[in-house]
Amino acid sequence: MNQKEAKEHGIDAGESAVAYCEVSDVDRREASCDCKDEQACEECLSQAAFDSEMHVRDFSPYEFLAHEINTSSPSDRADGLWFAYDEGVALGIKRGLKARLKEVKKFAQDEERLEALLD
Repeated sequence: MNQKEAKEHGIDAGESAVAYCEVSDVDRREASCDCKDEQACEECLSQAAFDSEMHVRDFSPYEFLAHEINTSSPSDRADGLWFAYDEGVALGIKRGLKARLKEVKKFAQDEERLEALLD
């Protein structure tokens, strides 16, 4: 594995973390998020995505990737591969946030319209 491949694996992991993470009410309260403020939603989603990605590291198939990185030759390459992977995760989360924030914003607007209709 080279650094480009490690970064690509990280980007995929970051994008998946954003796509599949769930933000709980606790996450929203801790970030003072009301889902109408895009910055607060970005903070909630970003934190939830990083937490989600870290959680995935405890399970397969991640352990196969970790093994491949850790056993790379020469052994001092592993640090560079991990750095590239983590850099890719951050980039993937950043990319994924754009799409996910559009969904959140649309949901909040739809919810406001529904409340207005019910009032």
